[in-house]
Amino acid sequence: MDGFLLIVSAVWGRRSLAAVTEAAAVVDEAEEAAGAATVLAMVAALAEVVVAVLVEVAALVEEAAGTEARQRRVRRRGGSRI
Repeated sequence: MDGFLLIVSAVWGRRSLAAVTEAAAVVDEAEEAAGAATVLAMVAALAEVVVAVLVEVAALVEEAAGTEARQRRVRRRGGSRI
C-alpha cells in the first residue's frame, strides 16, 4: 500500500507541478499582453498631446501670418496704424 501511495503521490506531484508551470506561463503571457496594452495606451495618449501641440502651433503660425500681412499692407500705404 505504501508503494501505491508513493506512486500516486509522485504522479499527482508531477501533474501539479505541470499545472503550476502552465499556470505561471499563462500568467506571464497575460502580464506581457497587459504590458503591451499599457504601452499602446501611453503611445495613444502621447499622440493626442502631439496633435494638440500641432494644433496650437498651427494657430500661432496662422495668427502670425495674418499679423505679418497686416503689417505689410500698412507699410505699403506709408503709414502706421496703431
